[in-house]
Amino acid sequence: MKPWQHKYFNECEQCGRRFNPNRRLQRFCSRKCAVRGRRGPRARASADKYNIQCEYCGRPAYRKPYLLAKNKFCFCSVRCANLYKRERYAGVKNPNYQSVPPKKCLECGTQFFSYASTRKYCSPKCAAKSAPGKSRANAHIGSLYERKCAAILKQNGALAILSAASRGPYDVIGLTCSSIHLIQVKFSRSAQVNISAQLDKLRDAPAPPEAIKQLWVFSKATEHPKIYEA
Repeated sequence: MKPWQHKYFNECEQCGRRFNPNRRLQRFCSRKCAVRGRRGPRARASADKYNIQCEYCGRPAYRKPYLLAKNKFCFCSVRCANLYKRERYAGVKNPNYQSVPPKKCLECGTQFFSYASTRKYCSPKCAAKSAPGKSRANAHIGSLYERKCAAILKQNGALAILSAASRGPYDVIGLTCSSIHLIQVKFSRSAQVNISAQLDKLRDAPAPPEAIKQLWVFSKATEHPKIYEA
């Protein structure tokens, strides 16, 4: 026995082996057992008298006595608890569905259940087919061609400024050393746009007297836009 060791023995809390401790309150016989013992509930399950079996995966685990008395179901980890609840309370099995009346999809007419009071469609597919969904898709296409217009202006040596969220009568502003271009961008799948009506709106829009108002119309039929001046 080494002079710095004690004359009594402790029992390792992890493996159960009797060992001669370096200090009186030493709980584990080695670093390996200390790591396993402090790792968590699964590692302590084999050495502790409070063993439970996970309700989801069946692995042994340790829970404190007050948790065993408090909870009806016990799990080895938060992940297993979440997976168990996801399967047990899915869909109409959820008790909250008892107070939720069925809704009717505004697009296809199918009945569905939802917690959200503002939900109107049964699936993302029906939401995309609806009028608001089409408007969101059109807004995405409009922003795409606004960026394309800005790229054309930059290629010609102008400074291009995009409006915030396409607000206002002008979508893109082009600045050069000698001129200011206020541009409204339109996209048409069939290349048919009411040009006269759009130009009338553009003429009525406020602008500096030296600015040049333009209407750029993109379409799938042509690669380059058609440019009209108001």
